[in-house]
Amino acid sequence: MMRDRLEEAARAIAAARHGGRSRVAREQAERLGISVPTLYRRLEAEGLYKSGRKRRNDTGGIRKDGVTDDQLKIIAAMMLTSKRNTGTVEMSAEDAIARAEANGIVPTGALTPSTLRRHLRRLQLDARAQLAPTPYQDMASLHPNHVHQMDPSVCLQWYFESKKGMAERDMVAVVYKNKPDELARAAGKRTKKIMRYVLTDHFSGAIYLKYYYEYGEKQTTAIDFLIESWLRKDNSNPFHGVPQILVWDQGSANTARGTEAFLDALGVRVMPHLPHNPRAKGQVENANYIVQRSLESGLRISPATDLDWLNARAAEWCLWYNATKLHSRHRMTRFGCWQMIRPEQLREIKVDAAALKRLANNPIVTRKIKGNYTIELGRDNRGPKRFRLFGIPGMAPGMSIQIRQNVFNPDSIEVRLSEDEAWLAIEREELRPGGFAAGAATFGEEIRQPAHTEAMKAGREIERLTWNADTDREAENARKRGEKPLKHLDIDAHKHFREFEAPAYMNRRGTELPIAAAPVEAAPMKPARALALISKRLGRPLTADEHAAIT
Repeated sequence: MMRDRLEEAARAIAAARHGGRSRVAREQAERLGISVPTLYRRLEAEGLYKSGRKRRNDTGGIRKDGVTDDQLKIIAAMMLTSKRNTGTVEMSAEDAIARAEANGIVPTGALTPSTLRRHLRRLQLDARAQLAPTPYQDMASLHPNHVHQMDPSVCLQWYFESKKGMAERDMVAVVYKNKPDELARAAGKRTKKIMRYVLTDHFSGAIYLKYYYEYGEKQTTAIDFLIESWLRKDNSNPFHGVPQILVWDQGSANTARGTEAFLDALGVRVMPHLPHNPRAKGQVENANYIVQRSLESGLRISPATDLDWLNARAAEWCLWYNATKLHSRHRMTRFGCWQMIRPEQLREIKVDAAALKRLANNPIVTRKIKGNYTIELGRDNRGPKRFRLFGIPGMAPGMSIQIRQNVFNPDSIEVRLSEDEAWLAIEREELRPGGFAAGAATFGEEIRQPAHTEAMKAGREIERLTWNADTDREAENARKRGEKPLKHLDIDAHKHFREFEAPAYMNRRGTELPIAAAPVEAAPMKPARALALISKRLGRPLTADEHAAIT
């Protein structure tokens, strides 16, 4: 149809007299509802018209030689420094060219604004290309409860007032960037706000919602919300269970040590997204928008009176929306799609909320293994909570081990020796009447020796090697006889230093240390002793005169 009309227009233009072609072209363009240049372009594209003019060699090029792509990139860098968060580049092409010419980046007159813009488009450095959203990859989940996404935000109704009930949030005054007085008032007064916590199941799109009255995001609030989301609810709300993966942002509440320990105990793999990348958890971001438009938009007409009232309406809204609204991807209701979950995919929590919160406060305890390979963790109406660790490689009596509660089975714990090792699940030991262990030996009926540990077996092997014995008894006898250990290996325990050849060291010159001779005084001696000593030294008896002179 359009081809026929273009052919008719081409014939009319060709039949026009000299000087009347422009008038005919305007009439044909008006008839087709397009401009004259567009008419000629379409006629040329269809091969129905040829102007006959020769195209200039420098059409679309740079006016002077010497302007390279590197210089164009410098100009683009100047322009993009004025990029704003609003999605605009403030520096115009004219100003960028003027700055480039003034600073000797390009020759004067080498570029026009239109030429610069055209070459920036060629290099993909124009504002439209650089401000375009980054590409994203479609993500899929395998089944319900495979991936959950969570995100907190602020309710459209912001805070409570003690005298007036709930105060409405003035959206324009608080958020509008050109009202600095209102911004200063909102920032300077730290008040509690109604925080909206939203969690979605990525496969089904099911939404769970709860409100809190807090100053901001907190670790305890995040954990409480996850517990509420994942615990079993009444039959009207089937959504529950622990996911394999949780996607959320890297806020301080989400990366706190208690939160990490809580999610690690539940076996949840955390995938935090990078800051300023909301598309990474776009489903829950959209869920926040749905809640704002569908639920919170009515709070101005029917305002909440308190937090309990608001959460009651949130629970009712979740039931209604998930059960009635079709999801655009799978064309089912969200609860209807979630019901496709299989038993092996539904990880149910079997302990109460208080036990879950203890995982964040005191997630790991330390106990020593008793001589009978057991540990105890309190008591209940069935007796002591006793767990037997015999047979676990590396564990022996006296060792300290780390323990945490298994939230999926209240009669089970998880143990490990250190942080480098994986957690092992241990079932609670059943007790016989009287509180005795099920495997205990009975007096007068049986005699049993505890099985040797791996360490004991290794030690006995070393004993046999030490005494060159084939049996434990032979090794024991050799030790009692006082035989030389390892004599069959002919080991010289001093060989490593006895055969050591010391290097020749250089004699170092020293300084003589002056030491004054200390005076020596003879000890007093009795006369008889002195006479005997002198006579012995002389080799003869003393005369009477010598004896008288000494005494």
